[in-house]
Amino acid sequence: MYSHRSLRRIVNIFHHINPTTRSLMASSNECSAGIIVIGDEILKGQTADTNSHFICEHLFSWGVKVKRVPSTARLVYGISKKTGEKNKFPTVVMKNVCVFPGVPSILERSFVTLEDLFKNSAGKRYTEEIYVDKDEVSITSVLNDFNDKHRKEIILGSYPDFTNRYYKVKLTLEAKEAGILRQAKQNLIDKLPKGSVVNFDMDVVAYAAERVYSVLQSHTVDAQFRDKLQHSIGIIEQSLGRYSLEKTCIGFNGGKDCTAVLYLFHAVVKRKHPDHTDKLKALYIRSGQPFQEVEQFIEMSSDRYNLDRIILKGRTQDCLRELRHKHSNIEAIIMGTRNTDPRGSQLEGFAWTDPDWPKFMRVNPILDWSYSDVWYFLRSLYIDYCSLYDQGYTSLGSQDNTHPNPILQYRDDRGVVCYRPAYLLQDGDRERDGRNT
Repeated sequence: MYSHRSLRRIVNIFHHINPTTRSLMASSNECSAGIIVIGDEILKGQTADTNSHFICEHLFSWGVKVKRVPSTARLVYGISKKTGEKNKFPTVVMKNVCVFPGVPSILERSFVTLEDLFKNSAGKRYTEEIYVDKDEVSITSVLNDFNDKHRKEIILGSYPDFTNRYYKVKLTLEAKEAGILRQAKQNLIDKLPKGSVVNFDMDVVAYAAERVYSVLQSHTVDAQFRDKLQHSIGIIEQSLGRYSLEKTCIGFNGGKDCTAVLYLFHAVVKRKHPDHTDKLKALYIRSGQPFQEVEQFIEMSSDRYNLDRIILKGRTQDCLRELRHKHSNIEAIIMGTRNTDPRGSQLEGFAWTDPDWPKFMRVNPILDWSYSDVWYFLRSLYIDYCSLYDQGYTSLGSQDNTHPNPILQYRDDRGVVCYRPAYLLQDGDRERDGRNT
């Protein structure tokens, strides 16, 4: 329930309470809504306002546009369409104004149960996105011509992105009719420079299973790589057949190889266990002086892939002893080892740790992948990876033994020393040229 303080704040804002009609939305095609954000911590920048983004996203999909705040209350308890259960937390409704709890997790559970209160079927809008690997200036004439031709039925948006490694401009198209939108989108794609449209997805993790398994059916992918990918998927599937997810963890230190394996592992889990929602165990052994960029990427990946991180510090053998002691249920570790790594050529897909080490099954799904295979997989599926690889680092270790690969060095027009990204390294045998040891 709401605290007396919260209710007092509501009363101070909306001086009186009256019942309102069952639906907040009018019957017209154009419906708008407003959001009141109450909280000094938000206005002071002490807390990020994620609630407004969540509400706006859902209201748009329900045919409602957020525009401005109008101005009176009853308690409404939403009902979950999945379980049929009444929501524990009420929403305060004052005429056409709703006051939700400020805690994001509670707000999200409450808001989605009130779809019928907000939904405006007659005002539904459809959207499409196009990602372009060209700067906005170079495609301005195409966008202007398209907008002149379709401005009556299509709303066109253009958003440059100066940091994304896969595209430079995101185009958005919005229309009331899906058919018109599809046709207009194809028309725009046909007018853009050939090869500039990128098959990018903002949430490649959510559709990992579909994307990975579709590669096996693609005739445009090299047959040899398809065979390697099939073998890798097979090893992970075998591992999950031998060891349950509760007995499995994935080794993840933020490097390119284990990033590829993490995406693979996530995809296979989603395919084999679609209803699994628990966090996946991930082991991070922190040694030496880790790069800040690596630490940040690991943290972001933990959120993205829903990981339960086990962070240990020190020598690998000592850390595995600690893992055995603190997490005795873990029996298998999914690893990103390749046969070009130190001692990698002596391993197989399934390999026990050495006799004098704590006993774990090491699962090596990409053992036979080359350096270029890893980069093809990451970049063709638009998988995010550590930013250091775009700065010329080709193999990541500790700050005291790792630097950009000198093979990728060049001087720009001003004579400044620069480094090409890691995926442009042609000779995979020179991958570790940026490592002192």
